[in-house]
Amino acid sequence: MIGLRHPGDRVTFSSKWITSLGVAGVTVQENVLSVDEILCSYNDLSPKLNTPSMNLSSVSFPPWFVEESFLEYKRWQSGRWLRSSTRGSGPCKVSSNGLDVDLDTSPLVCAAACASIGLPFALLPGDKVDVKRSAGRLLELQEEAVVLGAYQGRLWYRIISQKSEGGSLMEGGGRAWFWDESEAVEGGLELIGEGKGRSIELPKINRFKPSIGGLKIVYIGGAVGKLTISF
Repeated sequence: MIGLRHPGDRVTFSSKWITSLGVAGVTVQENVLSVDEILCSYNDLSPKLNTPSMNLSSVSFPPWFVEESFLEYKRWQSGRWLRSSTRGSGPCKVSSNGLDVDLDTSPLVCAAACASIGLPFALLPGDKVDVKRSAGRLLELQEEAVVLGAYQGRLWYRIISQKSEGGSLMEGGGRAWFWDESEAVEGGLELIGEGKGRSIELPKINRFKPSIGGLKIVYIGGAVGKLTISF
């Protein structure tokens, strides 16, 4: 659903999108049975509930649950991962059945995501960026975003400030999304301040190296040409 606020508002359809297969019914059933197995561990304590003699240390949890809990604790303790809703998530702020993602905030992974869109320097979580392009087009009013992390090789951000009147942040623009190479060209992403990874010079991958021949678009709004090949 797309909301338009003013006459002349434009919507750009691009190839930048994410999708999910959802949760299979068999997986949901297995999760329900697993939760039931955990809750059954409290049966022996039911007569002693709300009594001073109750001792939770005597509860015997399934080994798989103890192991998974410990791994989840170590994952949280590392401070590397950030769970965030995206523009594909549901409207509920408490829980979402949509496309929530676990973003990797490690510098190496974020630097690799920056190199994949042609940036010459690394943007790390917490860095603020002036966004001047969207889907390759120059924005009439630039936006300000904060870098969140990387997911599936892409650099994710969240819009935190707009100079326009309104609506995009209210309608989902303030949720996490990712940049592609069309938005990073020609200074489309400008770092605000020094940044945490500004001193890290990234190598240029082959597809961003200039090649001999080909076509170059020189007009801001793009151009349409006709190419004839004869044999």
